[in-house]
Amino acid sequence: MYTIQQLNPRHHKILELCLSGLTNKQIAEHLSMSPQQVSVVLNSPSFQHELTTRRARLSSMTDEMLVTKADNVAEAIKQGARSAVERVLGSINSDNERVALAASQDILDRAGFPRVSRTENKSVSITISADDAACISESLQLDAQELSPPVFKK
Repeated sequence: MYTIQQLNPRHHKILELCLSGLTNKQIAEHLSMSPQQVSVVLNSPSFQHELTTRRARLSSMTDEMLVTKADNVAEAIKQGARSAVERVLGSINSDNERVALAASQDILDRAGFPRVSRTENKSVSITISADDAACISESLQLDAQELSPPVFKK
């Protein structure tokens, strides 16, 4: 059987097409070769060694790129978070009371403190006429008589 001692430019092209996922038939059509010629090249020990080496290198590069991208994304998120915190903290000192209050509430909410609602003390006054007072007094006396326990005489 024929073995490749050294890869020539055509073999490098086959290697490139193989690594890009083309089938033997597609590689043969692309390079104007027969599928059998492509198969001989692909099955040679030196080509298989080179293919394995390059696949491992590509896999390593892909893993490294993914880690780098994940690190870049994590750093961008951290930077965005820092910027957002600086902006909210800056808003606390705003001359606009609503902006400062909203920023303060946002920080407290994010820190897990319960929301405090503003309560106002409003007193209510009622004016009762003498007739109304007499009616209320009479109602209270009747209610008291109904609620008091019966008195038994001996």
